[in-house]
Amino acid sequence: MKGFTFLNIPRSYYGILRRDMLVSGLQNESTKGMLSGECAGVVYDICVSEGLLHDDCSLVLDISKDAIKTIIESKIPAMHQEEYSHSRDEVVKTILHSRYANLYNLLRVSEISLHPF
Repeated sequence: MKGFTFLNIPRSYYGILRRDMLVSGLQNESTKGMLSGECAGVVYDICVSEGLLHDDCSLVLDISKDAIKTIIESKIPAMHQEEYSHSRDEVVKTILHSRYANLYNLLRVSEISLHPF
């Protein structure tokens, strides 16, 4: 991705994380209704407050799957822990997918197995 910086294309062009993505997942039958709106909002707010997202809602590029899990698990309130832990892997995949969500949509990539995470 850093190879395209000379084009001055904003990171948000490639993809951003939205709260609704944490509710619906990656539009895959196994992830529909992944999190409730309330829990998704809490997870999203954690991503913002812990610096996982830039001001334009694009994900920090070099964040790892393990770092995302560690940060969210350390901050999620007790009332949402069970719901989050039930969908944790799909939530993390969705967060990582958000880095390039617009490109996936543009290219119509729908197979989750093609994603590099």
